[in-house]
Amino acid sequence: VQVEHRNVVNLVQWGSLLCPVSQHGALLHQTSISFDASVSEIFWPLCSGLPLVLARPDGQHDPAYLARLIREQHVS
Repeated sequence: VQVEHRNVVNLVQWGSLLCPVSQHGALLHQTSISFDASVSEIFWPLCSGLPLVLARPDGQHDPAYLARLIREQHVS
């Protein structure tokens, strides 16, 4: 499915209005890039000035790893 640029822009702007972000923290990216939800998970924090933290492949299956990553990277 092709997603047009303006659709992504609208989604990011809507997300920024709905959930204003603090400049202290980061967002953890876990969604596969082949899944459409990854579009907002990638572009919304980056366009809002937040760092995007990438978990290692299959890291979502290791709760201890995720807890450590969230703590060390100040994921909010």
